[in-house]
Amino acid sequence: RFGVKVNNSCGFHVHHDGVKFTPKRLQYTINLATKSEAAIDTIMAASRRGGVNHYCKSNREILNRAIDHVTGIVRGEDYFRYFKLNLASFQRHGTVEWRQHSGTIEIEKIALWVAFTQALTLRSLLKVTQNETYQNPMHNVLIQMGWATCDRDGALIPATETHAELIQMVIDRQTRFGFAEHAPRIARD
Repeated sequence: RFGVKVNNSCGFHVHHDGVKFTPKRLQYTINLATKSEAAIDTIMAASRRGGVNHYCKSNREILNRAIDHVTGIVRGEDYFRYFKLNLASFQRHGTVEWRQHSGTIEIEKIALWVAFTQALTLRSLLKVTQNETYQNPMHNVLIQMGWATCDRDGALIPATETHAELIQMVIDRQTRFGFAEHAPRIARD
């Protein structure tokens, strides 16, 4: 209605307050982002997956160097800026920035990405061990974020009705992008 348009060159970047983040917690954040990257890719358009987009590259290649950068040992801030999780924003703005989402004006996509990245950011305040090879399935990502627990059959039990709606949005996006076989199941009453 207002004539707003987006194209493939647009991104939707979300900044979360980094006031509680220490270098160790920033390392947890990049550990979680790297472990969860393949799962997060399943809810993204193809242009925002893997390391194909110059403006939101995979964090895997900087897993061991990004924290040194943030704590001032390594310089060259622009190099660390264009990753799915941009820790250069911590130096510049005091925020943790998630850059992976494509540009959008759709409120459902915006709400999901803000809630999803906020949950990831809050989860990374707790210890997340580094593992360069392990890739969390979406099922585990949602449990780690506190959006659900798991029943005996491996189905997700959403924490609240709002979480149930958010999880369904994740499943819908995975299905839309051809990753239905990777989507978690929600427990039915």
